[in-house]
Amino acid sequence: MKSEAYSLTELLEPSENIKSVIKTPRFQRLAWNSSDNQIIKDSFDITKSACCFIRFVCGEAGVITLSATGEYRVDSCPAGGWLLTPSEKEKDTYWIPQPPILRQIDGQGHILSEQRPEISEFNATSKSILVNINIAENKHLDLVIWRIPPNETDLISNLSALINVESQPIFLWGSHANYQKPADVYLHLIHGHVYENRFVWPFNYKIFSENDAHALFVTLSGLRKATEKKIYSLLKDQLLLSVIARQGEDGGWRHGEWTKNMESHYRFHCSGMHMLMDSLCEKDDEFIRDALKKAANFIAGKRASIKSGVWFLHDDTEHSIESLKQIPFKWVPSRALGKSESNMLVLNTHLDTLIALDRYSAITGDKQYSEIVTSARAAVKAVLELRPAEWLYRPLFWAISLTLLPTEKAKKLPLPIRAIKRFAWKFLIPSLYKIKKIFPRIVMPGGYIDRSLTIKGLSDAYHSINLMDILRFKRRFPGDIDDKIIEDALTFAQESGIRQYWAEQKNKKYALGFWAEALYHSCTLYPDAKYRDWLAEAIFDLEKLGQGIPPSLLGANAEIDFFKGAGK
Repeated sequence: MKSEAYSLTELLEPSENIKSVIKTPRFQRLAWNSSDNQIIKDSFDITKSACCFIRFVCGEAGVITLSATGEYRVDSCPAGGWLLTPSEKEKDTYWIPQPPILRQIDGQGHILSEQRPEISEFNATSKSILVNINIAENKHLDLVIWRIPPNETDLISNLSALINVESQPIFLWGSHANYQKPADVYLHLIHGHVYENRFVWPFNYKIFSENDAHALFVTLSGLRKATEKKIYSLLKDQLLLSVIARQGEDGGWRHGEWTKNMESHYRFHCSGMHMLMDSLCEKDDEFIRDALKKAANFIAGKRASIKSGVWFLHDDTEHSIESLKQIPFKWVPSRALGKSESNMLVLNTHLDTLIALDRYSAITGDKQYSEIVTSARAAVKAVLELRPAEWLYRPLFWAISLTLLPTEKAKKLPLPIRAIKRFAWKFLIPSLYKIKKIFPRIVMPGGYIDRSLTIKGLSDAYHSINLMDILRFKRRFPGDIDDKIIEDALTFAQESGIRQYWAEQKNKKYALGFWAEALYHSCTLYPDAKYRDWLAEAIFDLEKLGQGIPPSLLGANAEIDFFKGAGK
């Protein structure tokens, strides 16, 4: 039975075993080992406060004892977690945003399991505070603690009271979870890296996510704008620091969501870039600029060619047939449109990468990727304008749209139509990717926009994501896309019944968060008041489902501000 005791004050100070340092005028990160624990300490230029991630590596079961000398009052904190407030004014205050968690971690950093440990003793006296935490065999005990010095009274007040805007649920783009208070950042920011707050298919573990990091950054930017609270600036800087600290030497971020090879998913990578660019829009910083330059160079090379131009790939597995065989779902090899067999022609990742590289050029003045972006724009235009086999796709998608009706509407269909609906669900949808191989098409009759060309099945929830990205593309390149494509796609989502269908499906509710995001873009691009009505309706739907509003609705999405009015 293992038993270890640690003084909190001593634990949070660097030992001689410093293993890495990131230091800039803006913030710094120290990482060190001490016996059986690993500690990361982040501190910032505008305050003497610091946040420490403490990981106890537990080979065997036992007890970890943590103590702090002095008299402390322990209060639940409106910002989440607990405040340890000293009776002596010259002592530090501690904020513990999340309870200790036992985690099992694999060699690549994925979180395999989580559980709350048993607190076997908690004792606060006039001389000290002490807590005993029971630990499990072959698990890591993780703890995050903010140390706030006595002079930072405004930071303590930031945590001690929240106004309504600070506690409303916000829908996160990556894990589709909710943010609702400052402590929720640490449901994602774990031992110095940002993760999705969910266990993902197919391996059922938590993965690293720059997508969630960016969503949190936009959320915190909106809250900082609304409240002027310092805590949001500190949390934003810590997210920046944590994302950059995980960046590879080649500029890429890697995830290992679909394989055991830590493949990079380029949408996540671009989210990291957008986050860095959002920060540069607020304040120039050479450290962040250098990280962004490396990231742009990495993603610019993740492309293939089709007849009409450059096509940006979805992830590392698309570079060859052999690597693509490792992905956990079915696809069909295809050379449609002059593409390579392994290119799945995923629309949303191509759009996001194109936007990221063009935005990089606009912010930094680095024009080296201009020809690639121009070629990628031509590919977007060509793919979105594909209209082969209208005679086939029109009745096909009329039948398929029946499968996207909500239950109440579907029940009222006449028996022959219900038979067609069943046929579409059982036979047409599973064969759709084979049809698209022969007659390549993404934009379908009626306004539906599919996710890719060669992945098996129908990714109907991606209709809202595609809409969001097409509208972002429209903002930047207003002349490149026919407004009718956007109008038809928006109308399909609003009027076909698919919104109610998404609401009924446990694993598709997230599509409504992206639908609201798409409508927000529509409202900022088009004067038609109906989009404002639709957005209000979408927000009511999100409220009923407990989904939370998307981050951009807080009014601080720097991409929208940077290109504001471009599509008008």
